[in-house]
Amino acid sequence: MKLSHYCIGLLACLCMFNAACSSTPEPAVSETAPAPEIVPVSETAPSLEVAPVEVFVALEPDLVVVEPPPPEPSIEFSLEAALRRSCDTLIETLPDTSSIALISIASNNLRESEFAVKELSFLLLDSRLFNLVDRRTLELIIREQRFQLTGEVDDTSALSIGHRTGAEIVMTGVISVHESEKYLRLRAIDVESKEILALTSEPFID
Repeated sequence: MKLSHYCIGLLACLCMFNAACSSTPEPAVSETAPAPEIVPVSETAPSLEVAPVEVFVALEPDLVVVEPPPPEPSIEFSLEAALRRSCDTLIETLPDTSSIALISIASNNLRESEFAVKELSFLLLDSRLFNLVDRRTLELIIREQRFQLTGEVDDTSALSIGHRTGAEIVMTGVISVHESEKYLRLRAIDVESKEILALTSEPFID
């Protein structure tokens, strides 16, 4: 009797065990991970405030016409440059080894006249192509003949000085003014033939 009761109890336990194993347990819901809360974007992003832009309108001032200062004389248009260009023309035109009597370069400005004569004499000698009559010899003859060299020297006076000095070529010049420019003009004459060998005219600015 006791054995039958024991077998019945064992069978009941086995049935309950099989029933428990065959059943699928429901997945447990985690209590530690709460569902994410959906927050509207407007609440998380701060609103951007646009700073007002100040617009400045520049008022055009009264137009003032300012005249530029006059340009400074270029070194290419100085008296020195005009003398160099004139000398280049004489070198190309006059016969080499000629004996030249540079009588005068007339000007209203005595210093300008003396400077032009000295500078041209230097340029002609520096070319080593010509022989110049000594300046002291020229001045001595001019004083003896009482030539007036304050203005332009005429061809007759220049040729007479040339004969006295033994020069082959006589040269005279003048600095004239035309409007805002000046001109250096030179004239070279053959003493024997009285032929004009060279004429130059070069502008310059003080």
